Amino acid sequence: SWDMGSEVALKGISAMVLGGMGNIWGALLGALIIAVVEVLTISYVSSEAVNVVVYSVLLLLILVMPNGLLGDRAILVERM
Repeated sequence: SWDMGSEVALKGISAMVLGGMGNIWGALLGALIIAVVEVLTISYVSSEAVNVVVYSVLLLLILVMPNGLLGDRAILVERM
């Protein structure tokens, strides 16, 4: 299939953005958070709602912390 692996790639990019661009430990933390949210959603809600919940958490965290969890705060200050 032509789209094989696209969901995994999208979740990997989401983990990188969630943790902070250019920070390997942030990407690992983002991946851990995404994995925990996925497992809890499958366990307590539904397996059909996994992507909606994961991307909603990603959106909320990026709205609160635009540089990611471990992103550099100086980048945001320079742009202002």
